[in-house]
Amino acid sequence: MKMASKLFFFVLLLINCSSVFSCRLKTPVISLSGPVTMLLERINLLEDKNLHAISSFHPITKKYHGEILAGGLFLSHRTVLQFKNKTIIFDESRELEKLLERHRDIKLIKFTSRAIDSINVYKRSVKIIQKISIGCEKIIAQVDREVNTILSNIVLSKKLERVVFFLGKINNKLPETVIVRDGFVLELMKIKSFKTYPSALAYISWSKSILNKLKHYTYLGISEGATSVIQAEKIKLGQYNLSMAGALIPGISQIYFLKQFVQLRLE
Repeated sequence: MKMASKLFFFVLLLINCSSVFSCRLKTPVISLSGPVTMLLERINLLEDKNLHAISSFHPITKKYHGEILAGGLFLSHRTVLQFKNKTIIFDESRELEKLLERHRDIKLIKFTSRAIDSINVYKRSVKIIQKISIGCEKIIAQVDREVNTILSNIVLSKKLERVVFFLGKINNKLPETVIVRDGFVLELMKIKSFKTYPSALAYISWSKSILNKLKHYTYLGISEGATSVIQAEKIKLGQYNLSMAGALIPGISQIYFLKQFVQLRLE
């Protein structure tokens, strides 16, 4: 009888320890930051009871039962009042910051990702997750190893060494904006053989005269997709559309985009 009681309390202790050290959020959180939400998805925290809301602009593919907000500047004053005593993580935006700063009983964490390569955005999102969570060291270390493996194995085929990335789908005409020095493109620029649209800006409206000088370049229209697998669509010779959930969200999701991108065999 004594042995059975000891065994029972030992099992109970193990259950409690498992609960204490499992990865979870330690504070009520609202994520209006794409990079942070996508990392929360990767480390299986979308269903954490402390994740009260995310933005409708975040292309998650796993189940989430919390509130999905209209996001960003579309937040109403009444909605913001519900954020009392919660931590809001938001992507850098002057207008949104002004809106949120009016409420002193909200803790704000601003996330900056513009003109920063994917690996550094990922590292910044990890630091934020570490601040708001507990017991996540093991899974974050696992993701770190995965990220390092992906980035150390990036080898480009000849067809992908000269690319112009357009923001949005290529249809009858090219999208107005080119992605140059931001996110996954900055990551590709670390490869000596890689060439893209010449500009010092993160995003720029393309010039016809400059495009005409870029001989034998592949044109790729990048957009958000419905799945975590890249969908490639050939428009015509040398022009393709690529879509994937998180393709335009800096950080972990763009690192997964890169993993698949370098394996593409465009005909």
